[in-house]
Formats: sequence, structure tokens, C-alpha cells
Amino acid sequence: MSRGAFAALGLAAALLVAGAAPARADSSARWWIVPGGQVLWPASALNLEDNALGPGAIAGLRLDPNWALEGRIHYAKLDPASGTGAETELWRGEGNLTYFLAPEQNFSPYFTGGVGDAGFSKGPLDGHELAWNAGIGFLVRFNEKVALRMDARSVSMRHPVEASGDWLESAEIFGGISFGFGAKKDETADADHDGVVNRLDRCPNTPHGARVDADGCPLDSDGDGVWDGIDECPRTRAGVRVDARGCPKDSDGDGVWDGIDECPETPAGVKVDKRGCTVSGKEQELLQTGMIRIEDVYFDSGKSTIKDESHGALDEVAAILNKYDDLKIEIGGHTDARGDAAFNQTLSEARAKAVRDYLISKHNLSSTRFSTTGYGESHPVASNDTEAGMAKNRRVEFKVMNPEALKR
Repeated sequence: MSRGAFAALGLAAALLVAGAAPARADSSARWWIVPGGQVLWPASALNLEDNALGPGAIAGLRLDPNWALEGRIHYAKLDPASGTGAETELWRGEGNLTYFLAPEQNFSPYFTGGVGDAGFSKGPLDGHELAWNAGIGFLVRFNEKVALRMDARSVSMRHPVEASGDWLESAEIFGGISFGFGAKKDETADADHDGVVNRLDRCPNTPHGARVDADGCPLDSDGDGVWDGIDECPRTRAGVRVDARGCPKDSDGDGVWDGIDECPETPAGVKVDKRGCTVSGKEQELLQTGMIRIEDVYFDSGKSTIKDESHGALDEVAAILNKYDDLKIEIGGHTDARGDAAFNQTLSEARAKAVRDYLISKHNLSSTRFSTTGYGESHPVASNDTEAGMAKNRRVEFKVMNPEALKR
């Protein structure tokens, strides 16, 4: 009868394999219970009826994708094989290790085996015996949590009453419906697909495409609020306001980005400085030519003493140079052609130094930024034959010596 039981289970498994869908299934249950029942064929030496039906159940705990620890319990009432006499009750409980061959498939064969206790009562076989069991079975999954379980086992025990060392083999087929509970933790799961698994990810909702650090938190190398990886302008200057793509905005179109534009509503077409503010004519001259030329600096005749009416023009130049504090400036003094050329050369040098000293003392500009040169009457910009021309030649020029700094 034991061979018949295993043959019946094998036939059922073959039919289910033939019709089972090959699709994969998520075996996410952490533990399960399987209420059901079994048919028992007791060993002939026990002198009990040939087969008996009874309830049974399995409770399981998944150890890893393939292995599970299961507890099983079975109950049956059996009449004597002779048909007369007291009925025997059988309680049997085991702890088994079960190995599922294809735990992620809809159909998974398995092996099971373990040890437990068989208890007989209310009949001639009153007693307890150690019972070993081993068997094969299959699982057919209906969905993630519900499956059909069937298996056939051989159960070995000694006679509970007779003093015999022989092991008696019984057979049974169990069937039931498995109900899964709990979630099996997936150690490799990465819900936001950022390359950091969930159990290590401290920022679990990272936007798609953003680059992250070892903790799974987004990086923002330029500090503009748009994550690396989705930032289309990844080297934005600090303080600049950006759009959703991470690129700078220039609302007034003056070439200075929002956020660092100190004059954010400049009219269209107006030239601005690096702060985004409108520049004066002298500042535009500096930016376009690398030089500021002023003719309205007045000195006492034949001397280098600066007259008070010159202060306004020099103060304006100082304010401009203070905005561009990385410029190196040559202050050049120029005279008209009246008088001795050697005297004019010396006078132009003295006047250039006087202008430098005024800028340093009055406006606290660094002396290391300035050099002075006197050109005398050697570089006229107009004719010295007229008063208007000589007035143009009497001038002070502020020339940028590091023009590359203007590009910054």
C-alpha cells in the first residue's frame, strides 16, 4: 500500500506539471499555514484498518528561498483490522525541514523530512513512539499567498506496545491549501532604482536619474537645488537662481544671472557691470577700451597740486576701480606742448603720482594696484595749435595692464 500511495502522488504531480504555466511567481510569504487532511496506510504489524482519513495541518517558516522549517500535525481514528474491538486514536506531530526545488515558479516540487512523536490511545496500542518521516510533494501556486500542497510520506516507528526493535513503515498522502502571511525581505530590493538597496537607502524616494552618494541621497555639486544627473547645467555659480532643468535664469536679459543680479530690472539694451547694474559712460569706456581718459583734472599751473574742482572726476574713477578690484592700473600723466619738453616730462610724472596718492589716501585703494608713468607732451591726442586741442592733450589716463581680468 505504501508503493500505491507514492505512485498516486507521482501521477498527480505529472498531470499538474504538464498543465502548469511556466510563469514565475513571487514567493513573498514569510510564513504559512496549510489546513488539510491525509489518508493513512498503517503498517500491517499494527493490526489496524487498511486506510483511514483524518485532518492535518502544516505551519511553515521560510529560512531562505529554498529551505523552510515546518511543523506538522495529524490525527486519525482507526478501527482494528479484524473489524471488531476498540477504536484507536492516533496523534502525530513532527518538525520537518523542507526543500523547494523551484520556489519562484508557479509549480515547485519539494522534499521534506524530519522527526516527531506518534501517540496512540483508546485502544490496544496505547503508547508513544519516536517517528521518522521522509517524503516528496509539490506546490501549485494560485497567487502570491495561496497555493495547493500535496505530498506523500513514509513514516517509520517501532511498535508502541510490543518489545520489538523493528521499524514499522506506514504511508500517507497529505493535501491542503497553503495560506501565506508576512513579507519575505528582499535584500536586493531598490525601490527608487538609485543603485542603493532599500535597507541601506537613507533617501528612499530619490527622483529617477539623480546621482546619489553611498547612503542613497541625491548629490547637488553646484548647490543650485537641482540634483546631479538631472541637472542640465551642472556648474552653475553659487547664488544663481535656476529653472527646473538646473540652468540659470536671466529675467532682464542683461547677461547677469538672477540671484547674483543686484539690479534685476535693468531696461533692455542697457549696458551693465558684473553686478547687473547700469554702468556710467566712463565705466563703459573702461570695459570697451581697457582705459579711462579724463581731461577735467586740473592742477595749479606748472605744478602737480590737484585743484578741488578735479575731485568729482577722480572720485568717479575711484568708484569704478573699486568695483573691479582685481585690475592693475597704470596712471599716465600727459601735458600739452607749451614750455620745455624736459620740464613737461617731469611735470607729467609728478601729476600722475599726485593722482595715485589721491586715490590711495582718499579712497583707500591698494597702492599695489597702481603704477605711474609721465608721458609729457609725447603722446598728443589733438593738435597743440589750438586751445581746444591743448586742453585735450592735458589729461590723465587710467590704463588696464591686465586686460584679461576684464573678461572675468
